[in-house]
Amino acid sequence: MRATVAVLAVVAFACGVYGLLSVIPVGVNAQEVRDEIETVRAGSPDASLDEAVDQAVAYLTHEQSRRVRFLFMAYIVIWAALGAYVVSIARRQTRIEAEIARLKDGA
Repeated sequence: MRATVAVLAVVAFACGVYGLLSVIPVGVNAQEVRDEIETVRAGSPDASLDEAVDQAVAYLTHEQSRRVRFLFMAYIVIWAALGAYVVSIARRQTRIEAEIARLKDGA
């Protein structure tokens, strides 16, 4: 049981670290780009449309990438909490089995 938990914890942690360190393609929809282009052009009206599009896509891609990294961090935290819970249950079970054995020997 403990070996299984340890293996699962290592695999979950490795997957999470891989997710945090990898380059993850992100998607941006057309409406988000249009809205961000309007924001960029409002901030600098003399910017050309190409510059505004480039800035908008770069900003939105960065934001999506940041969100994905938070998702992987949450993934690691959830698996760590689950692993801690399973270890806690295993410890309780060991204590209960020891108590049952002690009571059987005493009776």
